[in-house]
Amino acid sequence: MRFPFCSLIVLCTAVLLVGCSSTSSGDIPAPPSPTDGLQRDLDYIVEHKMVGSELINIQENIERLSETDPDKAEQLRAEFKKLDKAQGARAAAIARKMIDLL
Repeated sequence: MRFPFCSLIVLCTAVLLVGCSSTSSGDIPAPPSPTDGLQRDLDYIVEHKMVGSELINIQENIERLSETDPDKAEQLRAEFKKLDKAQGARAAAIARKMIDLL
């Protein structure tokens, strides 16, 4: 009876030590800038000639960019509307044009 009780105490102590250990909050990387995110996702479309879930990220990054550069964001938004409906080589060409706008 004594052995299970000691095991339980050791287990609880280990859980508390692991669960309460400190972590360094200075190691959290900053999120990429909107233009870096756009560049990455648009490069993917150009390379693979495929449009997929990266459209969500592109749209979000255009919105983030509008806070600092509304004119550029508006130009990208107009091209994004075309990209959203495009496929294959046409999508790659629109993505290339958007990269040039960055």
